[in-house]
Amino acid sequence: MLFGIYWKGTTGVGVFTSMIGGCATALLWIALGNPLGIHGFIPGILVGLVLIIVVSRFTRKLPDEHIKRVWGEESQHHQPL
Repeated sequence: MLFGIYWKGTTGVGVFTSMIGGCATALLWIALGNPLGIHGFIPGILVGLVLIIVVSRFTRKLPDEHIKRVWGEESQHHQPL
């Protein structure tokens, strides 16, 4: 959620992939018996974080008009994290 709020480069595909990948990772981790004594929430969050960045970088950005309307300013698609 933080990337959707604070990073203009976030895409819908990135968010969706992050949610599915993070959830699947957490469930798999729990099914494996919480290896290393770490709850599945932690690796799920980490995988989701990586996925939202990578997938958003390689998928189509939102139109500039949408970014301007939501953020109230001009977009900068090539803005660094």
